[in-house]
Amino acid sequence: MGHRPGCGGGGGDSAGGNLAAVAALQAREAGLPLAAQILLYPVIEPDFESESYRRYATDHFNTRAAMQWYWKQYLGDSPIPEPAWQVVPSRAVDHAGLAPAVVVTAGRDPLSSEGDGYARTLRAAGVPTRHRHYPELFHGFLTIGPFGPAQSARALLWRDITALLGAASLDRSAS
Repeated sequence: MGHRPGCGGGGGDSAGGNLAAVAALQAREAGLPLAAQILLYPVIEPDFESESYRRYATDHFNTRAAMQWYWKQYLGDSPIPEPAWQVVPSRAVDHAGLAPAVVVTAGRDPLSSEGDGYARTLRAAGVPTRHRHYPELFHGFLTIGPFGPAQSARALLWRDITALLGAASLDRSAS
């Protein structure tokens, strides 16, 4: 079985979205082509004062206190290491040349502002980006199998992923 460079991708939700975004940056730096990065309500930046953090700090599925705890587990008592983009993808000097992205955000999520901002950053750098924002949904909603809105959102997500991977396959076959 052979491997076709540039026909695969990476993705994750929440902290996995952070890892996928960092992996896309690392792949670009190493000259490894990726077809897609799929970022589902990604953890992008340890800024606990964004609009969505202020609005949804408490009394929601994901909270500011929980996110502060998760970042502490990730970094311990250490400051963000250098280069910072290897932990905080928004801090990369340049986002141009990254794999096309699908970014999903949920409006009732402390991470909503940073996911929205990262989608804007990718677009501004010329990265083809599909941003699907669900204003009335919450962190983790996509993983709730029988939840009707999640079923609809997953159908759109699968279509977006298929389009990205299909486009990558066509790009590779044309070269």
